[in-house]
Amino acid sequence: MVINSHNTHTIDLWMAWQHDLEPQEDRLSAVLAPEEHQRAAKLHFAEHRNQYILRRGALRMILAGYLNQPAEDIQFTYNPFGKPEVANSSVSFNTSHSQALTMIAVTHGRKLGVDVEYQRSVRNMGGIVQRFSADIERLVWQVNPTVEQFYDLWTQKEAYVKAIGRGLSYPLHAFSMITTRGEGWQEHTIPNENKVPEQWSVYRFAPAPHYLGALVVEGHADALRMFSFTTV
Repeated sequence: MVINSHNTHTIDLWMAWQHDLEPQEDRLSAVLAPEEHQRAAKLHFAEHRNQYILRRGALRMILAGYLNQPAEDIQFTYNPFGKPEVANSSVSFNTSHSQALTMIAVTHGRKLGVDVEYQRSVRNMGGIVQRFSADIERLVWQVNPTVEQFYDLWTQKEAYVKAIGRGLSYPLHAFSMITTRGEGWQEHTIPNENKVPEQWSVYRFAPAPHYLGALVVEGHADALRMFSFTTV
């Protein structure tokens, strides 16, 4: 399936559920590279091995539609912090998974990060917020110290550090992700590590009950397309 998307303002967000991937295990496993099979084999628990194969295979199948090439031929490179990228391509992607759900974000020619979390109570949420949040985020938390507020803050922050390719090596307290609540994209300015303001677009989403997610994209974004992996 060839996916028509060369507009850098359009972001595609894919949703893949475990129960939809499991019947396709043979198909998904067949497109993995030898090193991916080796990585799966090193995982201690069979459940984790199967999840890795399904998620990685789904990623390859989805990217194949943008690259117009066989899924098994896709080559990945990795930045110094381990973020994968498609080799020799303008296609950008990022993935996140929690419980039975995997989210895959795709666009062209710009940085992006996605995070999804299954909302459940976490021990010492207030302490985590105090340690990893900017001052204004701590104030927002104090006004509304709920599980939903915790994940709203966390998913946006994690999506941002994934977008810049640093992951949790980047100090989370060094920036704020407080944006205006509302439908659609929200513009947000974040100083980079050199204190230079950069423009980002933030999109919150709730893909299913008890799940909360955030998508952070470099620059201006004005369109979002939602897909299910079952359409591939």
